[in-house]
Amino acid sequence: MGDKKHIHMKRLLLVAVLSCLVRTLPAQQDSQAAAYYYKKSKTQRGVGIALLASGAAAFTVGAAIWMNGFADGLDFSNPGAESVGMDTGEVVMILGAVTAGSGVPFLISAGVNRKKAMRLSGELRSVRVSPDKRVTIPSLTLKLDL
Repeated sequence: MGDKKHIHMKRLLLVAVLSCLVRTLPAQQDSQAAAYYYKKSKTQRGVGIALLASGAAAFTVGAAIWMNGFADGLDFSNPGAESVGMDTGEVVMILGAVTAGSGVPFLISAGVNRKKAMRLSGELRSVRVSPDKRVTIPSLTLKLDL
């Protein structure tokens, strides 16, 4: 009778260990995925900010050139001719607006990936920092299914 009890205890212990391993593997994958999405969001945010800032700077420089009439449609092939089509300032403004606009999708994608990382790493909790300010931060929770 003692041997049967011993065998049942070994089986029970084996099932308990295996069930613990099976439950922790997806958590490890989730944390790796969360780290991947967080890193990806930081990279995309940096690219988005760089494109937006450089585009805004180019747009501002183009606007300054256009308003001052500097380099009005220079035509180097025919110096005596009047101005051609678009002014240099207008071209720089358009290129700046396109560059700034191309940074927006990167910023949107960075926000989406950041939210994915937060969702995989834990829950978002609202924490009161001061009496009039609340900040939402990711937090870890332990859930026990009983």
